[in-house]
Amino acid sequence: MLKKFMSALRSIPFFGKEKSEASEIQALRAAAQRGDAAAQYNLGLAYMNVGGVARHHGEAMKYYRLVAHQGFEKAITALNDLYPRQNGY
Repeated sequence: MLKKFMSALRSIPFFGKEKSEASEIQALRAAAQRGDAAAQYNLGLAYMNVGGVARHHGEAMKYYRLVAHQGFEKAITALNDLYPRQNGY
């Protein structure tokens, strides 16, 4: 499932909204709300401007925290990288 979401995120262009882009992000949000750890992590990536949505560190942190509490190492690393940015370092 992680490969499917990563593939979807890679196919989304950085600029301009398309119907397929919006539907992919909506599907990702729906899966994240159901507690899917991969979807939560990938939505955090999307909010860090990997693609699909506007950059928003607060939203990225929200999703990274959700998945970090489930023990997902990449999310823990991403949070460690984000904290200095949030504090102005």
